[in-house]
Amino acid sequence: NDSLRWYGALKGSFALARVKEQTILLRAESRAQYKHGRNVWLLLLNADFLNAGGRDFSNAAFAHLRYNYKLFKPLSMEVYTQQQTNKLLLIRNRTLFGTGLRQRFFLQYASNSRLYLGSAWLYEQNYFTENYGIKHWHRWSNYITLTVRKPKTGIVLQGTTYWQPTFADFRNYRFSTEW
Repeated sequence: NDSLRWYGALKGSFALARVKEQTILLRAESRAQYKHGRNVWLLLLNADFLNAGGRDFSNAAFAHLRYNYKLFKPLSMEVYTQQQTNKLLLIRNRTLFGTGLRQRFFLQYASNSRLYLGSAWLYEQNYFTENYGIKHWHRWSNYITLTVRKPKTGIVLQGTTYWQPTFADFRNYRFSTEW
Protein backbone atom coordinates (compact mmCIF):
# COMPACT_ATOMS: atom_id res chain seq x y z
CA ASN A 1 0.00 0.00 0.00
CA ASP A 2 1.61 3.27 -1.14
CA SER A 3 -0.37 5.69 1.05
CA LEU A 4 0.45 4.17 4.46
CA ARG A 5 3.80 4.13 6.22
CA TRP A 6 3.01 0.89 8.07
CA TYR A 7 1.18 -2.05 6.58
CA GLY A 8 0.74 -5.51 8.04
CA ALA A 9 -1.29 -8.67 7.91
CA LEU A 10 -1.63 -11.79 10.05
CA LYS A 11 -3.23 -15.05 8.96
CA GLY A 12 -3.53 -18.30 10.81
CA SER A 13 -5.42 -21.55 10.79
CA PHE A 14 -5.68 -24.60 12.99
CA ALA A 15 -7.58 -27.83 12.46
CA LEU A 16 -7.76 -31.04 14.47
CA ALA A 17 -9.72 -34.01 13.14
CA ARG A 18 -9.98 -37.65 13.97
CA VAL A 19 -11.67 -40.23 11.76
CA LYS A 20 -9.46 -43.31 12.01
CA GLU A 21 -6.31 -41.40 12.88
CA GLN A 22 -5.60 -37.92 14.16
CA THR A 23 -4.85 -35.08 11.73
CA ILE A 24 -3.36 -31.76 12.85
CA LEU A 25 -3.01 -28.71 10.63
CA LEU A 26 -1.30 -25.51 11.79
CA ARG A 27 -0.54 -22.55 9.53
CA ALA A 28 0.67 -19.05 10.36
CA GLU A 29 1.61 -16.18 8.08
CA SER A 30 2.59 -12.59 8.80
CA ARG A 31 3.69 -9.60 6.78
CA ALA A 32 4.93 -6.21 7.98
CA GLN A 33 6.00 -3.36 5.72
CA TYR A 34 7.31 0.11 6.53
CA LYS A 35 7.68 2.85 3.91
CA HIS A 36 9.25 6.24 4.45
CA GLY A 37 10.63 8.47 1.72
CA ARG A 38 12.83 6.37 -0.54
CA ASN A 39 13.04 3.46 1.95
CA VAL A 40 10.93 0.31 2.23
CA TRP A 41 11.39 -2.47 4.78
CA LEU A 42 9.53 -5.78 4.40
CA LEU A 43 9.37 -8.73 6.82
CA LEU A 44 7.63 -12.01 5.92
CA LEU A 45 7.18 -14.92 8.34
CA ASN A 46 5.47 -18.24 7.49
CA ALA A 47 5.06 -21.62 9.21
CA ASP A 48 3.21 -24.69 7.94
CA PHE A 49 2.69 -28.00 9.74
CA LEU A 50 0.47 -30.91 8.70
CA ASN A 51 0.62 -34.28 10.46
CA ALA A 52 -1.76 -37.16 9.80
CA GLY A 53 -1.54 -40.60 11.33
CA GLY A 54 1.82 -39.76 12.88
CA ARG A 55 3.38 -38.79 9.50
CA ASP A 56 4.48 -35.28 8.58
CA PHE A 57 3.07 -34.08 5.26
CA SER A 58 4.32 -30.55 5.76
CA ASN A 59 6.83 -29.18 8.24
CA ALA A 60 8.27 -25.88 7.07
CA ALA A 61 9.13 -22.37 8.26
CA PHE A 62 10.32 -19.27 6.45
CA ALA A 63 11.60 -15.79 7.43
CA HIS A 64 12.47 -13.11 4.87
CA LEU A 65 13.74 -9.55 5.48
CA ARG A 66 14.11 -7.11 2.56
CA TYR A 67 15.27 -3.50 2.33
CA ASN A 68 14.47 -1.49 -0.79
CA TYR A 69 15.95 1.93 -1.62
CA LYS A 70 14.49 3.96 -4.48
CA LEU A 71 17.48 5.17 -6.51
CA PHE A 72 15.27 7.20 -8.85
CA LYS A 73 11.62 7.06 -9.90
CA PRO A 74 11.25 3.56 -11.43
CA LEU A 75 14.52 1.90 -10.27
CA SER A 76 15.29 0.55 -6.78
CA MET A 77 18.15 -1.29 -5.13
CA GLU A 78 17.28 -4.26 -2.89
CA VAL A 79 19.17 -6.07 -0.14
CA TYR A 80 17.65 -9.16 1.47
CA THR A 81 18.25 -12.16 3.70
CA GLN A 82 16.23 -15.29 4.34
CA GLN A 83 16.09 -18.32 6.64
CA GLN A 84 14.13 -21.42 5.71
CA THR A 85 13.55 -24.96 6.92
CA ASN A 86 11.56 -27.65 5.12
CA LYS A 87 11.69 -31.19 6.41
CA LEU A 88 10.00 -32.67 3.34
CA LEU A 89 12.54 -31.03 1.01
CA LEU A 90 15.31 -32.37 3.29
CA ILE A 91 16.40 -28.82 4.19
CA ARG A 92 17.44 -28.52 7.83
CA ASN A 93 18.43 -24.88 7.29
CA ARG A 94 18.70 -22.73 4.16
CA THR A 95 20.28 -19.31 4.60
CA LEU A 96 20.64 -16.77 1.84
CA PHE A 97 21.44 -13.13 1.31
CA GLY A 98 21.69 -11.02 -1.79
CA THR A 99 21.42 -7.69 -3.53
CA GLY A 100 20.18 -6.42 -6.86
CA LEU A 101 17.98 -4.05 -8.83
CA ARG A 102 14.21 -3.80 -9.26
CA GLN A 103 12.46 -1.92 -12.08
CA ARG A 104 8.82 -0.78 -11.83
CA PHE A 105 6.49 -0.34 -14.79
CA PHE A 106 2.97 1.05 -14.49
CA LEU A 107 0.47 -0.91 -16.53
CA GLN A 108 -2.38 1.43 -15.66
CA TYR A 109 -1.84 4.61 -13.66
CA ALA A 110 -5.51 5.08 -12.74
CA SER A 111 -5.76 1.70 -10.95
CA ASN A 112 -2.13 1.62 -9.75
CA SER A 113 -1.63 -1.71 -11.58
CA ARG A 114 2.03 -2.44 -12.12
CA LEU A 115 4.74 -4.85 -13.17
CA TYR A 116 8.11 -5.30 -11.46
CA LEU A 117 11.20 -6.95 -12.91
CA GLY A 118 14.06 -7.81 -10.57
CA SER A 119 17.53 -9.24 -11.05
CA ALA A 120 20.02 -9.94 -8.26
CA TRP A 121 23.00 -11.92 -7.06
CA LEU A 122 22.39 -14.17 -4.07
CA TYR A 123 24.50 -16.47 -1.93
CA GLU A 124 22.74 -19.58 -0.65
CA GLN A 125 23.90 -22.12 1.94
CA ASN A 126 21.97 -25.33 2.64
CA TYR A 127 22.29 -27.76 5.54
CA PHE A 128 20.44 -30.93 4.57
CA THR A 129 18.75 -33.45 6.88
CA GLU A 130 20.19 -36.46 5.02
CA ASN A 131 23.82 -37.25 4.25
CA TYR A 132 24.11 -34.59 1.56
CA GLY A 133 26.27 -32.38 3.76
CA ILE A 134 26.43 -28.64 3.32
CA LYS A 135 25.98 -27.14 -0.13
CA HIS A 136 26.41 -23.51 -1.14
CA TRP A 137 25.87 -21.70 -4.40
CA HIS A 138 26.02 -18.26 -5.95
CA ARG A 139 22.74 -17.76 -7.81
CA TRP A 140 21.36 -15.28 -10.28
CA SER A 141 17.90 -14.44 -8.95
CA ASN A 142 15.32 -13.13 -11.43
CA TYR A 143 11.69 -12.39 -10.77
CA ILE A 144 8.59 -10.83 -12.22
CA THR A 145 5.78 -9.48 -10.03
CA LEU A 146 2.41 -8.46 -11.41
CA THR A 147 -0.18 -6.47 -9.43
CA VAL A 148 -3.55 -5.79 -11.05
CA ARG A 149 -6.11 -3.71 -9.15
CA LYS A 150 -9.78 -3.24 -9.99
CA PRO A 151 -10.69 0.29 -8.85
CA LYS A 152 -13.61 0.81 -6.45
CA THR A 153 -14.02 -2.95 -5.81
CA GLY A 154 -10.99 -3.70 -3.66
CA ILE A 155 -10.10 -6.64 -5.93
CA VAL A 156 -6.36 -7.21 -6.26
CA LEU A 157 -4.59 -9.97 -8.19
CA GLN A 158 -0.92 -10.30 -7.33
CA GLY A 159 1.68 -12.88 -8.22
CA THR A 160 5.44 -13.37 -8.32
CA THR A 161 7.50 -15.88 -10.31
CA TYR A 162 11.19 -16.58 -9.58
CA TRP A 163 13.88 -18.27 -11.68
CA GLN A 164 17.22 -18.68 -9.86
CA PRO A 165 19.97 -20.60 -11.70
CA THR A 166 23.47 -20.99 -10.27
CA PHE A 167 26.12 -19.01 -12.09
CA ALA A 168 28.26 -22.16 -12.44
CA ASP A 169 25.54 -24.37 -13.98
CA PHE A 170 22.25 -23.01 -15.34
CA ARG A 171 20.77 -26.54 -15.14
CA ASN A 172 20.90 -26.17 -11.35
CA TYR A 173 18.04 -23.73 -10.74
CA ARG A 174 15.12 -22.97 -8.46
CA PHE A 175 11.78 -22.07 -10.03
CA SER A 176 8.78 -20.98 -7.98
CA THR A 177 5.61 -18.98 -8.36
CA GLU A 178 3.06 -17.61 -5.90
CA TRP A 179 -0.35 -16.18 -6.81
